[in-house]
This record gives sequence, structure tokens and C-alpha cells, in this order.
Amino acid sequence: ALSGLALWVASEGSLPALAVLVAMPWLTVRIAGAFRRGGPARPLRWVVGTGVALAIAGSFFPAIWVASAFAVLPIALMPPQGGSRVRGLLLVAGAAATAAVLVFPFVLEVVRAGGGTRVGAAGLPDFPGLVGLSPGPSPGAWAVALFLPVAGVLAYGFVERERRWAGRALVTAAAGVLLAWLAAAGYLPPLLSNPIAFLAPAAFSLSMIVGLGLGSLVPQVRRAAFGGRQVLAAALVATLVVGLGLQYLRALGGGWAVGAGRIPPAWPVVASADPGEPFRVLWLGAAGRGRFQPPGGDPQGAVDAGVRVSYGVTGRAGRSALSVGLPGEGPVYDRLEEAL
Repeated sequence: ALSGLALWVASEGSLPALAVLVAMPWLTVRIAGAFRRGGPARPLRWVVGTGVALAIAGSFFPAIWVASAFAVLPIALMPPQGGSRVRGLLLVAGAAATAAVLVFPFVLEVVRAGGGTRVGAAGLPDFPGLVGLSPGPSPGAWAVALFLPVAGVLAYGFVERERRWAGRALVTAAAGVLLAWLAAAGYLPPLLSNPIAFLAPAAFSLSMIVGLGLGSLVPQVRRAAFGGRQVLAAALVATLVVGLGLQYLRALGGGWAVGAGRIPPAWPVVASADPGEPFRVLWLGAAGRGRFQPPGGDPQGAVDAGVRVSYGVTGRAGRSALSVGLPGEGPVYDRLEEAL
């Protein structure tokens, strides 16, 4: 909750990012259960339950399929000891099909939009910031945000029984940060260009490593003679205490990007114009600068017209919660881009 990503989500008030941040811990553990020895006790219930979760998360964050595939890949490559790779993949495929059926009309829009990865796609190509799991400016985007990656690396050395779990999580975290930077910098194909889809699994993976390491920390330190083990344990505890404490104090200080005092000065004029008459508001900004000022939300696309410009379209009250997961695609948006 005090990671750079979680504080950025709270600061920006991004519903798509919040959906994937909440869903990834449960989905990752659930998916791992499909690959374990013996598999789920009730496969059909597992498929339906996982499909429902994917459908709900995907309704807000269509790129949940990218995040889920990224979580499945290391588990499929290094399944739990005695587990079945084929059975796990079949169960995951069944859950994906269930999710597609539950939100079938919406799935068609996502497919037409090339996977829906534009929705909730936020992140600046700032590698040090992404290492701290922060996709952009927020109260948690400072040097202290590195406490979680540092604690994850230190905690990995103490993990004993769940070494395979921790190894997969460490690979997921490292690859997630790198892929998030590549997505933010525009080096990945549009189908995968959503930094949040990689940062959410990375944040959970690091948190899980810390939890596994702390679970084995006390017994190991007690058994070993005083030496490097105790020094590393002290460093891990100090990193967590200082990091969590400073992040907590930073969060108390506010500095949020949303709120009544953050809207553009001209917005009250726009929102009160022509009462009762429906109209749309066009938001324009420099491409690659992240989200618009509230209540503009995330950019829905970008065009090249001498300079690269990002755009978004909202109603007089900003982006509706009912359309937060809808991709900005179709003939209307094509004509808008031509006009721009």
C-alpha cells in the first residue's frame, strides 16, 4: 500500500490502475494454484471464479490480459515441483474464455481497439522512477520509494522453503520494471504498450518476496552464529522500517494530483456553459507527459502534426466512471485525428 505505484494510483485517482493493482495479488496466487501438484480441488469452480475476476478487472483495465499473461509466463516456465504445465495452461485458457463470455460485447470493442492497452496506459520513460515502481510524479515518487526493490533483493537471501516462488517473483519484478520502461519509451508494439500492466505484477512480486523472506528471517538468524547473516537481517529490517515510515509520512503530507483545487482555472466556465445542452470537451497536451489535469483523465490517443500531441474527449463533468474502461477507437476518433 505504501509502494511508489500504490501512492501514484491514489494520487492520480486512476480507476483502471486501481483495478489492476487490486486484482493482481489474488490473480497471481490463483493462477499459481492451477499449476501446482494435483491442481485445484474443483477445476470447474476455479475456472468460473478466476474468469469472473478477470471479467471484473478487465472491465476497468482491458490490458488485464497483458498483466495476467506476464504473471502466467514465469509460472509456466518454472511450475511448482510436481505440477503440470499443460493442466495449468488449459485451466487459465478456460478462465480467459469465461471472462470473454461474461463481457462479450465489451470484448469486441477491445479487440477492435487492438487489445485496449491505451486505457489506463500511464508512465514516463524515467527508468530510476520506474525502478521505484512509480510511473510518474506523486507523493511516493522519490528516492525512498526504492526501499521496496532493495528490501526485495535483501529478503530473497533469507527465503528457504519457497525458493522457487521467490525466484519466479524476482524474475517477474526485474522483467516488469524493464518492460514498463520499454513500454513508456515506445519501444514495445502498441499491443503491449501499457507500463501499468507490467508494474502491477512487479510490485506484488517484490512485496511477496519481502513477506517470504521475513517469514524465514527469525529462525535463520537464531540458528546462525553472529556474522554476515545478522548484518543482512538488520539491513532488511532497517530498510523496511525507514522506507515504510517515510512513505507513510510523505503520504500524510498530501500533494495529490486530484482534488477540487487541482482543476484548470477555466474548467468551471466549461462545466457551467449551456446548461442542459450535451457537448464534449476536447483535451490536448504534449504527448508523453502523462495524464491531463483533473478531470481530463488519461489521454485516449496521440497524433503527429508537426509536433506529437495527445488528446482525450470527456463530457462536461469529466470522464464518466461508466466509460472508464472503454478504448478510444472507432470512426469518430479517426475523424478527430484527421481534424487534428
